Amino acid sequence: CVFGKKKVKFLGYTISKEGVGIDEDKVKAVLEMPAPKNVSGVRQLLGTLQVNAKFLPELANIASPISQLLSTKYEFCWTERQQAALEAIKIALTSAPVLSHFSPNRNTRVAADASSFGLGAVLEQEQKDGTWKPVSYASRKMSETESRYAQIEREALAATWACEKFQMYLLGKHFSLRTDHKPLVQLLGTKPLSDLSARLQRFRMRLMQYSYNVEYIPGKKMIIADMLSRAPIESTDPGSDALLIDEVEAFAQHIGETLPFSDARLQRIREAQVSDPQTKRVREYIVKGWPTKKRMTPEDRSFHQFEGQMAILNDLLMRGNRVFIPRDYRSEILDQIHVGHLGITKCKSRAKETVWWPGINSHIED
Repeated sequence: CVFGKKKVKFLGYTISKEGVGIDEDKVKAVLEMPAPKNVSGVRQLLGTLQVNAKFLPELANIASPISQLLSTKYEFCWTERQQAALEAIKIALTSAPVLSHFSPNRNTRVAADASSFGLGAVLEQEQKDGTWKPVSYASRKMSETESRYAQIEREALAATWACEKFQMYLLGKHFSLRTDHKPLVQLLGTKPLSDLSARLQRFRMRLMQYSYNVEYIPGKKMIIADMLSRAPIESTDPGSDALLIDEVEAFAQHIGETLPFSDARLQRIREAQVSDPQTKRVREYIVKGWPTKKRMTPEDRSFHQFEGQMAILNDLLMRGNRVFIPRDYRSEILDQIHVGHLGITKCKSRAKETVWWPGINSHIED
C-alpha cells in the first residue's frame, strides 16, 4: 500500500484525483520501440497500443497504414507511410487525454454510431460543474457480414455493442443511450418486439439487461462517436455479433439463472403472477398484441409506455431483466428491499436490479 501520494501507478495506468491516464513507462516503451520487421512485430505493436485504445479516439485512423500489413493481400513492406503513422502514434501517446474517474452516482450517457465499415462509442459522465467528460472510448471494425446490414441494423448493432463494451459501468445503473439515427429511438425504446425484424429483436433482447432511455442527437453533435466509427480498431473477434436465433433462448435462460432469488421464491412469484388478474391481462397483451392506451383499463395504462420492454421469460412476466411483482406480493418484496436500512437511494438501486411494478419508487419512499 502507498499513502500520501497525489499520483500512483497501478496496472499500467497512472491514477490521480484528475482521473486515469497512461502510465509514463508504457508510453516510454512505445516511444523507444523500433519499427516492426515482420507481421509478428506488427501484431506486437498493435497489441501494445490496444491496451491504451480507450485513451486515443483517433488511434485506429492513425494506425491504419500499419494495420494493413496484417492483410494477406499485401506483402510485408515497411515504407515511409508506415513510419509516419508510427511517429504520429508516438505523438498521440504523449498527448493522450486523462479520462475521468467513473462514479456510480453521476449522470451517465453512452453515444454510439456506425459508419459503413466501423462502430464507435464513448462513455461520458456529468461533472460537478455541469460539464461532461469522457470515461472511455471504444471502436472496432465490422465484419463482412455486419457491413452488409441495413443502416438501421448497423446503428442498432453499434448501440448494442457499445452497451456491452461498457457493461461493467452500466449494469444496474440508468443511463442515456444517444444516437444520431432518429428511427432508433422507438426501435430500441417503446416499439413492441413483435413489430421488429428478427435481427432487431435480437439486439433488443441483448439490451434488456440494461436500464436506459434512447436519446436522439443530431450527427453534428456526435463528433466523437462518429469519428470512432469511421476510424475503427481491428476487431479481435470478427463475426462475433452474427447471432443465431438460439442465442435469444440462451439469453432468456441466462436471465433466469442470474436472478438473485432462490428457486422457492421464484416459484412463489410465478404462483402470485398466475393468480393475479393484472398479470394475466398484460401477458395476453404480449401474446396477442397491445391495445391502444385508451382501450386499456385505467390500472393497466401505466404499462403502455413500457410495452416494448415487457416480455415473458421462463414463465415469468418481466420488464427487461426485472421481475414484475403482483400487488399481493409487493409488501414482502418491499420488506426484503429495506433489509439493512440502506436508505431510499440505495433501496431504489437494489430494486432496479431485480424487481419492478408501476410506481415502485414512490412505494419504496413510503
